[in-house]
Amino acid sequence: MLTVPRGQGTTSVIVPCLRGWRAARRCLVPLLRHTDASTQLVLVTNTRSGTLAAYLAGIRDAEPARVQVVVVRDLKRVRDAWRCGLREARREFVALLGPTTIVTDGWHDQLTALANADPTIGMVAPMSNVAPPLQAADGAPAAENVDAFAARWRAARLGRWLTSETLGGPCLLLKRGILEAISAGSALRSADLRSDRLSARIRQAGFQLAIANDLYVHRFQRSSPSTPSTGLAGFVRPCRVSLTMIVRNEEANLPACLTSAAGLFDEIVIVDTGSTDRTIEIARSFGARVFEFPWVDDFAAARNAALARATGDYAFWLDADDRIESPHRERLRTLFDGLRSKDAAFVIRCACDADPSGGGATVVDHVRLFPLREDVRWTYRVHEQILPALRQAKIHVDWTDAVIRHVGYNDPELRQSKLQRDDAILRLELAEHPDDPFVLFNLGQISLESGDPITAVGYLQRSLVGSAPGDSITCKLHALMARAYQQAGDLDSALAACDVGLATLPDDAELLFRKGVAHRLRGEPERAGLCWRRILTLQRPERFASVDQGIFGHVTQQNLAMLCEEQGDRAAAALHWSAVLAERPDDARARQALGRLGQPLVHAGEWPS
Repeated sequence: MLTVPRGQGTTSVIVPCLRGWRAARRCLVPLLRHTDASTQLVLVTNTRSGTLAAYLAGIRDAEPARVQVVVVRDLKRVRDAWRCGLREARREFVALLGPTTIVTDGWHDQLTALANADPTIGMVAPMSNVAPPLQAADGAPAAENVDAFAARWRAARLGRWLTSETLGGPCLLLKRGILEAISAGSALRSADLRSDRLSARIRQAGFQLAIANDLYVHRFQRSSPSTPSTGLAGFVRPCRVSLTMIVRNEEANLPACLTSAAGLFDEIVIVDTGSTDRTIEIARSFGARVFEFPWVDDFAAARNAALARATGDYAFWLDADDRIESPHRERLRTLFDGLRSKDAAFVIRCACDADPSGGGATVVDHVRLFPLREDVRWTYRVHEQILPALRQAKIHVDWTDAVIRHVGYNDPELRQSKLQRDDAILRLELAEHPDDPFVLFNLGQISLESGDPITAVGYLQRSLVGSAPGDSITCKLHALMARAYQQAGDLDSALAACDVGLATLPDDAELLFRKGVAHRLRGEPERAGLCWRRILTLQRPERFASVDQGIFGHVTQQNLAMLCEEQGDRAAAALHWSAVLAERPDDARARQALGRLGQPLVHAGEWPS
């Protein structure tokens, strides 16, 4: 057996980026999130221009100390990209990732620990959904639920590993010294990096191949539409799902809502809190069971009245101004049909229609589907919550790829009326619970939206005192404080609020956006640009938040476009304005800017002149 020094350093991760910027982003966002800053990332691509090149350049510029982009023209095969990346590898370990790999929490530490567990181990690999038989993971999830699945997989198999005759799948890790030893001083050919041939050469050199049985890494498919429901005659869901709603004077909204939900639920339970229009009649025309409940300034009490009357195994909630649109109907149908036990709740994101000011849709993470149990009930008079009860009952929460559309914030007068109502109810609750962080958080939001940043800061600071770093509202608290300080003209405090939040969550897009705005207002365009370009390398994470989705796209692209114009970089400005138009084809401001710059629309795969 060849003798190879025991690895002590970290890893060079080689990632082929050959399938467009969207595929690269799906791979690189979890890789950046789950890999520490000491790891070298070698991104191998075949293009110097276009959206993919710009995306990779943004990642490199954000972390130049560890990210290297290698461009090789006419590169088509993954193993050719690996061979080119190996020339730049500088660490003790080398990880070869596929272009459609989604790594999970702890992937690097688990694989290097296994590689170092025995000096005879030459190469290691995780379990996966696409892999040789010994590495194949049963019950692999859709790409959107990978982290939760991987955590459960690890907990059930912690510490297990096994040896194999061959390794494959989306991720291989080996000591760089072994690569050098088996190549006998000459560069490895691309053919040598085929997983079966590489496995054979390592075994021939006297080393073992090991599988981390407690680690799951995912490979996404290039196209993964939601699987439709079987539609088989006589199919009966193992778990019944009850739609629960509370309404009052919703005759204008309710028909569209219930039409969008038709055929999805096993029953509809509607609690009416005092309608004087045709709301009850409309609800019954859709087959709903309708119950009247007196309004007591408490949304949680009304929602709990609906839960008390539901007979299903699971409850799902909607507001009258919510809509379930295609393809999300089929995603929900598939989710409901697949429920087997009452041991999980599910997040369905809510996209609130954008206002006319040019922002994006605010997307909120809501637990919409949860087991119907006596110990799972709503709390808080307004902005009512089910999550505290789920956590108390130790019910696991999973994310889904379904989205509900919310149309209720388009009317400014209606929005102002709701703010006034919520403010009055929150003050009642504050009198009952003077130091509740969530009540103070919501009062701070209302004060800020009402144009009173000083009062907002007071509420938000009090909320922060009572909040733990891991609470779902904590990061939003820092973002709201930064916005309040900015409105009050205190940019130093705005930046400080961002920095405190980013110390806990360095990739929080809203905090990076607010920090960029503060730097811009302070006359620091370079720092502002660094913050905004960093955002474009991120993807919305699976954690509870309420964020303008435009921050991840056209809103930040627009800010960068204006910044580039001010700095005289017309070509880069045209690229960013074109990205705005790609997301919002009717954006008049972007079209006017391109005309003003004398630049054509830049399509994906092109570079402005």
